[in-house]
Amino acid sequence: MENKERRPKTEVQGLNENHLRVISGTLRLIEKDMDEMERYLRNAPQGRMYETRDDLTESQKEKVLKIIKTVKECINEFANMLHFEPNQESLSGIIRGTLSIHWVNACDIEPKKLKAYGMVDPDNIERLSFYTQKIMDLLHGF
Repeated sequence: MENKERRPKTEVQGLNENHLRVISGTLRLIEKDMDEMERYLRNAPQGRMYETRDDLTESQKEKVLKIIKTVKECINEFANMLHFEPNQESLSGIIRGTLSIHWVNACDIEPKKLKAYGMVDPDNIERLSFYTQKIMDLLHGF
């Protein structure tokens, strides 16, 4: 008999690996979004090209934070019941993946590609090319 490494039996019988994988993935995504919402509530980010307008009252913030806490506690209980281990992600991998996606998007705003949306004034091509190329180089430089 072959000795295969097996996942510990769950308290919930009748779940196959596909069930467990989708449950685990969904819980992970919900928990990540809860963490992001909590960060936004505590310190909303701002940038040159976006602004997060805090339109919540203090009591609304408190209510949302309580909901987030309760959801995360429920996720913890559910994950413990199914003996899930945390998914480990490499920070360098996250950074490289994000930069690669944005590099591809920056390629799409080069003047030669903008022609798909209409003619680009020839007087602006050089200036636009300078900035799009600079952004692409910076994103690709990691």
